[in-house]
Amino acid sequence: MLSIALREPALRDQHWTWVRENFPAIVDRIPTQWRRNTPGMTRTFCARGKLSELRKLYDDYADLIPGYQRSLDQTEEQIRLCIALLESGVWKLRSTIRFSKIQLAAD
Repeated sequence: MLSIALREPALRDQHWTWVRENFPAIVDRIPTQWRRNTPGMTRTFCARGKLSELRKLYDDYADLIPGYQRSLDQTEEQIRLCIALLESGVWKLRSTIRFSKIQLAAD
């Protein structure tokens, strides 16, 4: 549920703040064998600030989540790739092309 909540752009910052403030209680409710996958709930982030906040969160609570490092590394890589695409302008070009196709189809 948290990964879905963190995907919603309009509420992402609010939900992320709540997750950070309540992280120990959240982790406590996750079955032990799944805790290591918790970094994946933030894979839709696409900002350098969120990347550093994510790293800090797991540095602060590493003892609660044994085995989290691989999932965190994968999540950080996905966020970095998103940032690179965003900064390169690829997504803007893609949305422009998509909009052009819609316009052409409507004509």
